[in-house]
Amino acid sequence: MDLQRKLNRVLNSASSLFIVPGFSETKMQDIAKGANLAVGTLYSMFKSKDDLLNFIFAATLNSDFINGIRSLPLKIDPENQLLIDTKAVYKAETKNMALILNQTDNDAAFEEMINYLFKTFNRYGAYFLILERNPQMNPQLLTLY
Repeated sequence: MDLQRKLNRVLNSASSLFIVPGFSETKMQDIAKGANLAVGTLYSMFKSKDDLLNFIFAATLNSDFINGIRSLPLKIDPENQLLIDTKAVYKAETKNMALILNQTDNDAAFEEMINYLFKTFNRYGAYFLILERNPQMNPQLLTLY
């Protein structure tokens, strides 16, 4: 099985578990089981649960992130880079929404806005829900949200 497929399985398992039951209640063993991996394999991929969380956020912000991973354990950008990247994504998404809202045909703009919001939530929803369910985890990211 290739690395990117394993990472996608870890991403899906950890994302859902960090939402329910929550980050502090989730064990690496639970994530490994959900990803159909041995716990040792998961620890060879991520040194800690915090590194895994930063991986989830980085992979959510940049859809090509997983495809660029070539070696393990993963070395995730420092937390301040995550803040910078998050601000950039929020700025770009806000600009896109403003363009939609400034369309001259209000009926079309409303429909396009709704479609855009669903698409945006589909892409970033796990990030948002992890922050909402675990507000103590990263107050700076929560403030941006």
